[in-house]
Amino acid sequence: MYSLDKETIIKILAAFAVIVAAFIAGMLGFFTQWKLKQFDNALAQKKEKENQKLKFYIPLLRCLYELDDRLDRIINKQLDSNWLDTKHLDDIKTKKGFAANPNNTGYFIISSIYLIASFFGLTEAIKKGVDTTKFSYNYKTITKIWNKLKVMVKKILRMKQTQNIFQFDPDISSISRIFVHPDLFKSYIQNKSLTNPVDACKLHKHMQHSIGEMMLEKEGEDKYRVKSFREFYNSYVSDESFRFWFVLIENLFCDLSNFQKDKSMEIKVQLKNDIRPLRLIAIQYWCRILMKNISKELDLDELNLETRPPDDVLNSLGEDLKHTIKSFKRDNSQRYF
Repeated sequence: MYSLDKETIIKILAAFAVIVAAFIAGMLGFFTQWKLKQFDNALAQKKEKENQKLKFYIPLLRCLYELDDRLDRIINKQLDSNWLDTKHLDDIKTKKGFAANPNNTGYFIISSIYLIASFFGLTEAIKKGVDTTKFSYNYKTITKIWNKLKVMVKKILRMKQTQNIFQFDPDISSISRIFVHPDLFKSYIQNKSLTNPVDACKLHKHMQHSIGEMMLEKEGEDKYRVKSFREFYNSYVSDESFRFWFVLIENLFCDLSNFQKDKSMEIKVQLKNDIRPLRLIAIQYWCRILMKNISKELDLDELNLETRPPDDVLNSLGEDLKHTIKSFKRDNSQRYF
């Protein structure tokens, strides 16, 4: 057998060491590049998330605060007034009343319609502005499996699952479905023996999308903004085809007036045989749930900004109605949507 001398062995080992060193250096270089790539991706994702917050969270939160203020004023201060009489809206459509002179009554009802429409506009802008493929396809198989395992474990342990508000957010969906769920107060109506009470629950999904689209103005390739009140008002007054899409929002407010003063909310509803105030309370409650979740996402508590407890909205209602509103889930009205 051929035997290697010491010098040859040293040369072979040296060559092998060079190969191993080169391999290790290559692997280290690859690993370093991979980590840098991961770091760059993480920074890009963080930046995109921050951009989303500025682009979507803040306008949506601002809209929810304004809508909450208006619903609170309607429910707690204006139900016994005539500010929401249909006459004011009829005058605006014929360019009379507020349309002829801003000092005349009419602003309250038309701006209330605008605030609801703005909510639909913002939710539509969110759908158009978020690349949902990033939530569905940009993950490796191992990441998908790991995420599924985490969901399973959380379900088994009954742990609360967090979800980005742009991933089919349940709170946004709940608000949308309250506009269209006719049986939400069915048991209450039966218990109180109300006969065909006035309600407004026909704002179906495609109507909401259409209203949202009508409320958007496109800026550039893929940027959208919600119409200002002036833009909305001018189109509403002058364009009957534009006004057509807002009739179902009008139904929420028209003649929501002259309720009995100094009565409890439920007595007011029963005497007037009109359950629309209850539907507005449900909308306000779930708007506050969404406001709370967005505020948490933005860490607004650290800024000591005003918080609005959702349960405060329900103080004027009995326990059964409180339970009906708080236990409402988007799946409850799937067949109506």
